[in-house]
Amino acid sequence: MPLRWRIYKSNDDKKYPFSLFIEEKHGSFVFLRTAEKWPGPGKNVFCKFEGIVGSKTVPKVKPVDECAIFSIRRYGKRLTVILNRPKNKRSWFIFLQREYKKYPGTFYTQVFWITQSSSIAERRGAYIPKTKRAEYTVLIDSNERYPYQFGAIETRRAPLQSGDYALCIGDAIVAIVERKTRENFLHELGHLDVFRAKLQEMAKFPHRVVVFEGSYTDFVSEKNEFYQGAFIARVIGDLCAEFPDVPLLFFKGRKSANQWVFYYFQAVYNRQSGTSAV
Repeated sequence: MPLRWRIYKSNDDKKYPFSLFIEEKHGSFVFLRTAEKWPGPGKNVFCKFEGIVGSKTVPKVKPVDECAIFSIRRYGKRLTVILNRPKNKRSWFIFLQREYKKYPGTFYTQVFWITQSSSIAERRGAYIPKTKRAEYTVLIDSNERYPYQFGAIETRRAPLQSGDYALCIGDAIVAIVERKTRENFLHELGHLDVFRAKLQEMAKFPHRVVVFEGSYTDFVSEKNEFYQGAFIARVIGDLCAEFPDVPLLFFKGRKSANQWVFYYFQAVYNRQSGTSAV
């Protein structure tokens, strides 16, 4: 059964005449009071947060707007909702904790409702959660000769069961990265069943990715004495189809690959340790 989106007209609050119920989990709704039924271009609607409520709180009368939720995801302070309809379907809600000026130490929740049309009208940029103080360790496989750099992040050498780099939070490995240079990948092609087994093992981790130090064109180039470019391209395509849960990403070179892995680990850490306003 799909999650539900319901908007009702309220007569008891002139400032917020609409009651919005967003079913984030089955039987659990985010309850907001809003000034509009759907924010138009150039408008960001402030919402009054009434809390998380159960199905019994949802009115039994006919809603002024209702739709099944196609996708819903919470990322830091942001809740993104995609409705199962052709128009007026994409929107997100930003939850912010504010401290009362008259009551230090006491907080309330501010919610801003932003839609696709209002975001485009304002040329709004991407929402990136603030990076928390690093409380994680990057494990580097003992066999890495020239490892990536991670700035002030704590790193430690260890014999990794899978991948070349691992993000460790506490005692748990939550993300792994396998690094491939062109020469290394050409060597893997001679033992393709072994490489497939590595990807299968990587798929068991919550977050996993293979980074290639070089563009796709560089890897499928005919400038090698062992394999034709068409064969390499076919192998890469087969691997992507066989292991859809293990992304294969190509970068210009080592520097850009290193930078991406650094921010990838930060992003995974933020998602794992992030706290929301609800």
